[in-house]
Amino acid sequence: MVVNTNLNKNNQEDKIASKQETEITSMIEETRDMAKQTLKLTKKIKSYIFFLQLFTLLKLLLILTPIIVAWIYIPRLIDDFKVNPQALMENSFLSPYIEGIVDTAANKFDPSSIDLNKIDIDKLPPEYKNLLKN
Repeated sequence: MVVNTNLNKNNQEDKIASKQETEITSMIEETRDMAKQTLKLTKKIKSYIFFLQLFTLLKLLLILTPIIVAWIYIPRLIDDFKVNPQALMENSFLSPYIEGIVDTAANKFDPSSIDLNKIDIDKLPPEYKNLLKN
């Protein structure tokens, strides 16, 4: 009987050990599956962040490039047009826009709406005063 009880105890211990081993292996497999899923999600997140950074850089370039180009070239253009204002009218790129502005202003201007009696001669620029004196 003593031998049977020892065998029963050994069988029970073996069963418990085998249950624990199967539980441990199943937990290891679950952990491995979770790690694989985490790795997949991490790769997706990494690519998403990369494209966000790339598009942010593109947006900055689209905003800053025209500003920088304007900052470099507009003062030169303004200085050129100060020296020779007629060059503005002769510019083939700007002439359609300027002609449109001039035509619009000419069409909206009504000379009969000006009352010459209300003009204060003292407030006129000197070149206009000289023209009036002649």
